[in-house]
Amino acid sequence: MSEQTFSIRTWIRASDSDASDGLIEFLSFFVGDLIVDNVTLRRTRDGRFVLSWPARTDKQGRKHSSVRPITDEARQRIERQVFAELKQREDLDARQEADDA
Repeated sequence: MSEQTFSIRTWIRASDSDASDGLIEFLSFFVGDLIVDNVTLRRTRDGRFVLSWPARTDKQGRKHSSVRPITDEARQRIERQVFAELKQREDLDARQEADDA
């Protein structure tokens, strides 16, 4: 299978109350000719960043993914790109705050 183009379409910061539960941002991606919405960026209790993919919950409470990376390698590739862009944004925010001080 050929590799699809991938880029982040939008980042929307979570509310302060959501952030206290580890939810950081809502993401939307361009993947080839598709838009993938409702991916969330979270920070785990041990400080790691993770992506949560959209899913629905059935009547028995089981989750079923509506979209997800096809392989672990694809997941890692997407996470590397998202986390690298997050780091760039945090560095830019820190520089802007330093300039404003």
